[in-house]
Amino acid sequence: MFCSKCGAQMPQGSGFCTSCGTSFAPAAQQQPAAPVQPQPVSISQPPVKKPINKKIIMIGGAALVVVAIAVTLILVLGGNRIVGTWQYTASEEWVNGRLDWSRQAGQWDNIQITFNRNGTGTWVENNWSDPFNWSTSGNRLTLTDGWDSNTFEFRINGNELRLIERYEWWGENWEDHMIFHRR
Repeated sequence: MFCSKCGAQMPQGSGFCTSCGTSFAPAAQQQPAAPVQPQPVSISQPPVKKPINKKIIMIGGAALVVVAIAVTLILVLGGNRIVGTWQYTASEEWVNGRLDWSRQAGQWDNIQITFNRNGTGTWVENNWSDPFNWSTSGNRLTLTDGWDSNTFEFRINGNELRLIERYEWWGENWEDHMIFHRR
């Protein structure tokens, strides 16, 4: 047996080198070395790109085309539902959120209102006619003729148009509803 540090020969079973003093376990007590396992080497690779799903692109493109066509039709054909001719059919008076009275249009209440796409219109009542300009903003309708301007809330439900005028009178909240039906 030889010293691993200085190479001197030593007696069998020595615990240290008699030449340099390096200590070591006697041969009888040495354990066999465990086999060395190779460690896996990690090599980073660029992320794998997923292939583009052509179906999704085609469906998205088709949806955009449909939306573009719908917007164009609304703009060209007039998306404002108020456009057209309406016939007066009834009135309601609401006070503080409750119906105070209502009545159906009579023979003297021959009122027609026409809204044209270009923002003009005509109010015809019995044999009298008043041209006006109109505009909407949200649920607000403004009618302007040569003398004044009136703003109403308007609601359209199917073929029914309600023009609602709100005001306060004698400390109470009033609403006048004029109800028209599409002709």
